[in-house]
Amino acid sequence: MVISGRREVELGLTVQELTAHGLKVSALPLDVPDAAAVGDASRQIEDTLGTVSVLVCSAGKNMPKRFWNDLALDGYRQIVGVNLHGVVYCVYTVLQGMRAQRDVLIVIMSSWAGREFLPIAGMAYGGSKTVLSPLTESIPTSRKAGTAYAPRCSCLANLRRR
Repeated sequence: MVISGRREVELGLTVQELTAHGLKVSALPLDVPDAAAVGDASRQIEDTLGTVSVLVCSAGKNMPKRFWNDLALDGYRQIVGVNLHGVVYCVYTVLQGMRAQRDVLIVIMSSWAGREFLPIAGMAYGGSKTVLSPLTESIPTSRKAGTAYAPRCSCLANLRRR
């Protein structure tokens, strides 16, 4: 298993914890809004371990200045870059290889803010998480003619407690 993320210290701690539970895991630092870096990481993983059979996209970003009255466009771009574009880049880079396999899985983590409007979440976060559900549903329907298998896909979002 390979885990990726932009914070190397946390990646190292996670590898130590998973290894202590008997899992074979390595870390590959990655900032998902960088499409070229995602492509490089995917090639490195495939060269080392073979075709990806399970992809979990769980990166998420928000910012303190996320409301219309104080939103900076650079902050908006960063949030959407991680929460939406990062997912697209990751799925895109592994999807072709996954189509050639029979038993593959893509899991995309959304948010409570992706299921319903939450004023505290901010426009960029809520909007970028909301689009993940239809994005996930589109993946299996995109298989090429003559391809018998498409990835199983799930979009997970925590539910609001009432």
